Amino acid sequence: MSHLARVLAEIRASTTATGLDELARRLGVSRDDLDALIGYWVHRGELVVDETIGCTAGSCHGCALAAGGCAPRRSGPVLVTIRPARPE
Repeated sequence: MSHLARVLAEIRASTTATGLDELARRLGVSRDDLDALIGYWVHRGELVVDETIGCTAGSCHGCALAAGGCAPRRSGPVLVTIRPARPE
């Protein structure tokens, strides 16, 4: 299975929060490559990326995605959620 197909399958099958660094490690790709692969599926309309300003846990230390899924911004942390565009 190609990296493209594996990324889509992993995200569709995910039932728990996983940091992007962890997902890249599991798939054996760099974080930059993972970002590009996700970008491809977003462009194709298969995945949606939602960004929530401010952590739902109140701080990155309590966030399930603190290791690679949270992108600090000037206005505070941003929780990035990647999900299928439509249910399977």
